[in-house]
Amino acid sequence: MAPALKAEGGQTVRVVPLLRLHHLGDRTFDYLVPPELGAQVGRGSILVVPFGGRSVRAVVVDDDPAPDLDVSQLREIEGCFPDSVSSELLDLAQCVSERYLASLESCLRLVVPPEAGRGAERRRSPRWLMRIAVDSEAEAVVRLTPKQHGLLEAIPEGGGPLADVCEAAGCGRSIAKALVEKGLATLVMEPNGTSAASAMPADLTLWPEQEAALESLLSAYQSREFERRLLWGVTGSGKTEVYLRLIERVLAQGDGAILLVPEIALTPQMISRVS
Repeated sequence: MAPALKAEGGQTVRVVPLLRLHHLGDRTFDYLVPPELGAQVGRGSILVVPFGGRSVRAVVVDDDPAPDLDVSQLREIEGCFPDSVSSELLDLAQCVSERYLASLESCLRLVVPPEAGRGAERRRSPRWLMRIAVDSEAEAVVRLTPKQHGLLEAIPEGGGPLADVCEAAGCGRSIAKALVEKGLATLVMEPNGTSAASAMPADLTLWPEQEAALESLLSAYQSREFERRLLWGVTGSGKTEVYLRLIERVLAQGDGAILLVPEIALTPQMISRVS
């Protein structure tokens, strides 16, 4: 019987799948990290992992598992999203979980950026194959099989979806993995993705109702007297934009303002919007 592989045989991470399954409790699961994704994965990374017969989002809670971990039966992660959860928010989720006897998974869902990996439960994360620029002499030294050479030549400028490039070259993904191991290509998340924060335009035109609410709030601010105002509106009606326009005017006059974020998961989006 072959000896069990240990953790030093490859990078491993411990994750909490973002599933609303109460019977899992606070269980964590270990996965292998493929070499091409090793530099992108760490504590707080948001991954796509195989779980049962589907792909799900998961958050890395430990990237330094026990040294005697048996990895012979571990499955590889499928992808890593650009967004991640900071160490401070991970610690906060753990604290909330312990203090209020809530599952760690439910607390992690509160701190994961709302757009990070949306739809990962329904489909696998896209992987983008890119050619690494090396000089011709160095490339000539690397011995390639005919299929590896064909795949290398099939990679378009700027790269392309792994599945599409492999199909065009008439080969499997193992050939792409071989090119990665030889330092001639790399696998990354699909480029040019835009998050909700980066896609939010900064020059929105206010609706008449928003303009009226903003003018009323500005009038109250300029009176220099204490006033209490309630801005009412259903979800998505544009209240936050009114707040931001008011804060912009206040800051322009040299005063300060405090903006309370209504949900902790909106913090990255809000920071990007006001910075």
